[in-house]
Parts: sequence; structure tokens; C-alpha cells
Amino acid sequence: MTKERPLTRGLLAAVTVLALVLVGPPATAAPGPPGEDRQARETARTFGQRGVERFEAGDYAAAIEMFKQAEENFHAPTHWLFIARAESKLGKLLSAERSYKRVLEDELGKDAPKAFTSAQEAARDELSSLKARIPEISVDIRGVPEGATAEVFLDGDRLEAGPRGSRAHVDPGTHHLRVTAPTVAPFEREVEVTEGKNQQVLVELQSTRTSLGKVPGAVVLGLGAVGLGIGTVTGAMSLSRVSELDRLCPDRQCSPAEQPIGDDARTLGTVSTVGFVVGGVLAAAGVTLLVIQPFDQPPTSTTSTTSTTSPPRRRGTPLSVAAGPGSILVRGSF
Repeated sequence: MTKERPLTRGLLAAVTVLALVLVGPPATAAPGPPGEDRQARETARTFGQRGVERFEAGDYAAAIEMFKQAEENFHAPTHWLFIARAESKLGKLLSAERSYKRVLEDELGKDAPKAFTSAQEAARDELSSLKARIPEISVDIRGVPEGATAEVFLDGDRLEAGPRGSRAHVDPGTHHLRVTAPTVAPFEREVEVTEGKNQQVLVELQSTRTSLGKVPGAVVLGLGAVGLGIGTVTGAMSLSRVSELDRLCPDRQCSPAEQPIGDDARTLGTVSTVGFVVGGVLAAAGVTLLVIQPFDQPPTSTTSTTSTTSPPRRRGTPLSVAAGPGSILVRGSF
């Protein structure tokens, strides 16, 4: 936890009495009529007192609102110091970092109130401790298509991504990570990060382009079976037409009336041949995929801080595949 200097009610008293009463308007603001300046300081003092009360009661969200109201009426680095502390208590570490830096941005003169200089000293020390608490997400991206660029989104906000990934400081808690790139499936994951940790996320993008190697072997084998079935049925129908012609055309002399039967026989024969060829090729490919694919391990993604390595791929035994009418022969050992 950030170590806070004892800057609570005692320092606020110095702020409200010294800064709001004795000190004039900030140098960065245009001076207004004396009555308006006095009223602004009184209003800021009221909001500041309420802010400290809310802070000490543990109602940090309300304390932030009170101190912001005080700051709108009268600028004082102590307001931002308390805002930073309250944001830190709420786990809003990035906002707290920005608020601490706002305290340090003020250029205080030699005659600045002690409360203001003490606020800057406290902010400087507490900011150093706060930075050690801010976690980081490191995204390692693999599988980006050549010539393409991945886009990384964290909680809906786009991050700058390099050739291999991106990194960003975040508040502790759960964050939604999304990575996209052309022709690959989007990657999405909820990432849990804790204070002071660097959470590494390995993203392995997978292509959405379909190739034979990505189609399950059973599907290809099924298509091959359909092709062989078509070849078998149409082949039988073609033979039936040929037998009918043999019966109607003795001595192979046919009349014009039998011409359609001959055309049907030739067409069915062609379809049968194509069915056997295509079906045989697909069936052979399907069997090959069934043999090889069980040993292919698909890419995985991990949020582990240690890299994972895929086991060596076992190579399938060379196969000898032959297709014929109504059959398929596969040789090899499995």
C-alpha cells in the first residue's frame, strides 16, 4: 500500500485558514472582484472540510467529488493530493497517478504556504510508492498473417500494437482483451490482474481460411462415400439401360426409337465414372486425414507467465491408397 504522510485534518486546517483566507487568488487565475474571491474561498473551504470528513469516513468516492468541487472554486494542490489518495484507496491507480502529477505541476514561489509545499513533498513520495503498485498487461501475439497488422483492444480502447504485441499499464481487476487481424478469428479473453504484477497473455491467432488440412477427416471421407455411392447407383442404371438396348436391338441394330435409351446409358456412364473418381479421391484424402490429424495439436492461448511449448508432432506412416469402382484400398501401418 502507498505510504501516506500525516496530512489529514491538521493540514486541511492549514489549507482552509492559511490558503483560503490569507492567500490571494492563484497566479494562474484572473483576479475577480474582492467579494467574489472571498465567496469562492469560503465555498472551497466548505467543500474541502466535507471532503476530509468523507475521506476519514472511508467514503472515498464522495470525498473525490467534494474536493473537485473545492478545486473548481479555488485552486490548491492539497485538493489534488486528497483526490489522488482517495482514488488510490478505490483501486483507481492510473487516475491517482495523474492526480499526484497535477500536485507536482504547480510552480510554487518562495512565499507559498507551507501546506502547499508539504502537499508536493507528500505527493512526490506517495507517487513513487504508487508506481510500484500499478500492474501491467503484456500481450504476445502470434499467427498474424504476413503483411497484416493486429489490432489490440483493452476494455474497448485500442492500444498501440507492435509486430509481436502490445503492453499497457492498467488498474487492478478484470479486463476484457480483444485481438483482431485480417483473415483470422478474433481472440477474446477476460484477464485478471493484481497489484504490482506483469500479466503476460499469449495470443495465437487462428486463420479462418478453409483448407483441406483444416477439414475433419470424417467429413472428407463422408463426401468421398457419397461420391462412390453416386458412382455405384448411376453405374447400375447405365448397365440397366445397356441391357435394355441389348434386348431391343438384336445384332446391335437399333431403330431411331431406341436412341434416347442409348443417350441415357452414355450419360449415366459418364456420371458414374466421375462419381467414382471424385469419390475415390475424397475418400483417400479423408482416410489420410483421419490417420494424421489425431497427432496435430491445435494452437492454444494462455495467460500464464511461462511460455508453453507444443509437443512434437507425430508424423503419419506413408500410405498407399487406390480407388476403384465401388471400392477403396488403403495400405500402410497405423
